[in-house]
Amino acid sequence: MKNVNEAAIVVEWDDFERALNETVPAFGNKNNEELQALYRNGLIDYGTGFKGIWTTLERLLNQTRTSEKTPLLSVLLEGEIGTGKTALAAKLCAESDFPFIRMISPDSMIGLNENQKCAELLRVFTDAYKSSLSVIFIDDIERIL
Repeated sequence: MKNVNEAAIVVEWDDFERALNETVPAFGNKNNEELQALYRNGLIDYGTGFKGIWTTLERLLNQTRTSEKTPLLSVLLEGEIGTGKTALAAKLCAESDFPFIRMISPDSMIGLNENQKCAELLRVFTDAYKSSLSVIFIDDIERIL
């Protein structure tokens, strides 16, 4: 084991910046890149229907952020396969700036038995309650069940 001259060690601001960029938060937004990949080609504003859905979702998000009467809100996006529900939800989550965002998808649960799936869901929801603002994005819930 080498002897280290502690007096010669110099820690600079760049070292803190590098450490901050390398650190993954235990209860933070871990998968923002995964969310952004779900709408990497952007969203297409196809008219008043899209604007209405997007505006409603933004209002619900802001209501949860600011209202004392709405600490918890659940939203279900329903529609045909391939209509962009996942992309829409992912973009909304990524732009929410909530400190805790988790996405649960069937692909992340491949190989898990029913008890393990339940334990994973419980862990995510328990972690979400530790944050004042959180979003849990469950994609393709039918396949998870």
